[in-house]
Amino acid sequence: GLKVYSSYGMKIGVLEDVLIKGNKIDSFKIKLDKKKKFKLKGIVIKYIYVNSIKDIIIIKEGINEKIQNEYKKMD
Repeated sequence: GLKVYSSYGMKIGVLEDVLIKGNKIDSFKIKLDKKKKFKLKGIVIKYIYVNSIKDIIIIKEGINEKIQNEYKKMD
């Protein structure tokens, strides 16, 4: 799967699945990076929170902050 990064350049994880609803992409299932030691194994991000898709996926800042706050709690 494609690698998923925050808009700040932090690796979030890897694309695991694409969820389709009504012939349109609805959301992405992302397996979180084990090296970051997140409490969760994976997350689902709505397509509207994706900033860019090409060789990698970049997600928007609102989602980045939630994930980074979770990461900081465990440091």
